Amino acid sequence: MLMVNMGMRRRCWQNVNKSVYSCTNYLTSSCGLGPFNWHMKHFGIRSVDLRRVDTLNFDAIVLPIFQEKTQLLGVAGLLDWRLCGRLSRLLVEEKFEGRDKEVILLSYASKIGQKNLFLYGLGQTRKLDASTSRDRLIRMLDVSAKSGAKSTAIATSPRQDIECLRHWLQTPQLLDCNPSSVTILTEKQTLVEHKSEITALLKKSGLERLMKRPSSSKKKKAPVNKTQAT
Repeated sequence: MLMVNMGMRRRCWQNVNKSVYSCTNYLTSSCGLGPFNWHMKHFGIRSVDLRRVDTLNFDAIVLPIFQEKTQLLGVAGLLDWRLCGRLSRLLVEEKFEGRDKEVILLSYASKIGQKNLFLYGLGQTRKLDASTSRDRLIRMLDVSAKSGAKSTAIATSPRQDIECLRHWLQTPQLLDCNPSSVTILTEKQTLVEHKSEITALLKKSGLERLMKRPSSSKKKKAPVNKTQAT
């Protein structure tokens, strides 16, 4: 009887320890302090222009689209240009309307060297708040993760680039997302104009440590041959 009680106490203590750790891990990661699960191994922010459209190489790209029949702007506009206006035709023909949380997987992603290209509906254009913005980011990452993508690129919302970055870089769940590599695509002008602010946000969130830094390309000096030919 004593042995049974000791075994039950041991199991109960182990369960208590697990509960305490799970609670601590949840609370600290929601505050942005850690410890984290660190599912994500790499994070990046990349600018896109007409010259770099063909250099994108991800398992999945997710483009947020508003519910409005206007010319596509930002990253979506560049990819639409590269796809000869196919994205615009989807909107005009109402095959994709951009309704809130509407998702479509395009079959011609291979034409720009991608495995999966998703359009994600944002609904009507409105002022972006932090809660809504972060919720959209997590949902877009979830769409990508369900496709089996290991490397994912999420484009910022048209005309809301810096607002997206401000909110997304302070999303606690971002560090625990399923894709092992996450890259945010935005316009070059945004990165240039808000470079110092974005750098500060990366440091504060802990995402900076997941960004790859270019290796130093210092040339090794050739050894000096001290022996002189006589």
